[in-house]
Amino acid sequence: MQPPASNGQVRWAAKGDRNSDGTGNADEPAAPYRTKQVDEALRLIERTGLSRMHWRLFLLVDGQRTDLELGRLLGRDQHEVYRLLYDLERVGIVHR
Repeated sequence: MQPPASNGQVRWAAKGDRNSDGTGNADEPAAPYRTKQVDEALRLIERTGLSRMHWRLFLLVDGQRTDLELGRLLGRDQHEVYRLLYDLERVGIVHR
């Protein structure tokens, strides 16, 4: 289920999403997307004590890049990227 794009939330289309005309490749891995605006996300990251790496990852999340691409950009292994994404998802600023 997709979150609403209201109440200041940002919804980025994931690669696996179908377009309104029914096109799109559902076999491609869905990319994480932001659920909060940058300023609100920064406050949540600071309030919850997440690291600078969490912040860097949040800024790279755009609804287009897969977990693998994010790991390459950060220079981190997939296990760490999954852990960081889980933390961001738990705080409510990213959705996978």
